[in-house]
Amino acid sequence: MAYDFDRYSEIIQMLLESSWRDSENPTIGEDISDFPEIKVMFNKYGFNEDTQQDDNTNVEEYCIFIHLNSGVKGFNFPEHQLSPFGIMHRPNEEVCARAWFLKNQDRSDQEIEDGENEGEWEIEDLENTSQDIDLDDMMDVLENFAKNYSV
Repeated sequence: MAYDFDRYSEIIQMLLESSWRDSENPTIGEDISDFPEIKVMFNKYGFNEDTQQDDNTNVEEYCIFIHLNSGVKGFNFPEHQLSPFGIMHRPNEEVCARAWFLKNQDRSDQEIEDGENEGEWEIEDLENTSQDIDLDDMMDVLENFAKNYSV
């Protein structure tokens, strides 16, 4: 199937919304995906222009790792090797997409109490990433994944 950003976004949005995201205290590198075939991990906070650091807690960046075998139901995403600089990405076996959770700063007290209207996801287009895997092939993997879970 040809790469289709709208369909890709729909599948990724479902993955992100079903993840075990801890809005109060996200842990860098922890897999929070609800599906063993695909990893979703908090990566860092957004860049803060005032401090010139990644400490803007109103923006959370997540990495979504999709393996060439993620379309096989029951596939368990293999652990990543660690280096002093973070995890070691396998560009011949997986893509690493990014998404940002943008927290809503204008919520009412009632919305906060009810856990509603917390924010929204912004999903990076895979065409903007450097990958060794053909995007059409990755779209096939995602479609197979989606069929396995009736998405």
